[in-house]
Amino acid sequence: MATRSPGRSASSARCCRPVTSWFACIGPRVWRFTADDIRCWADVLRAEIRTAGLLAPEALLDLALAFHHAVRDDVPGYTAVAGLLEQRAGGDYAYYADIAAFMTGRPAPSATARWIEDEETVRARWRELVTVRRALVRL
Repeated sequence: MATRSPGRSASSARCCRPVTSWFACIGPRVWRFTADDIRCWADVLRAEIRTAGLLAPEALLDLALAFHHAVRDDVPGYTAVAGLLEQRAGGDYAYYADIAAFMTGRPAPSATARWIEDEETVRARWRELVTVRRALVRL
């Protein structure tokens, strides 16, 4: 069980690794994240983003998590993140909810996002990213 260190929020205290050890992953060695590590890391990042009062990084974090869950075909994880993205669907990040839906082949939840190209082309590109990544990861 991790102990709480000074400067860490209560939500990140339950995390399995101290915040500084996450940055040790970014180096020359290869480190594979488990599903629990990803959830833990996301909790830490979300707490730090909310503490800073920033909206854009949290929306981007949710989109990255949607991609992660789509690649792993983790329906419960995707559904939870998609719900967070759909809460922002009326604002500046309406297209994030659509992109998340495109990644899994589901219908777009909002009709507020407008695309430069037709929606089917955009949908196919995002779905292809997930499909290619899934093949590379070989889950």
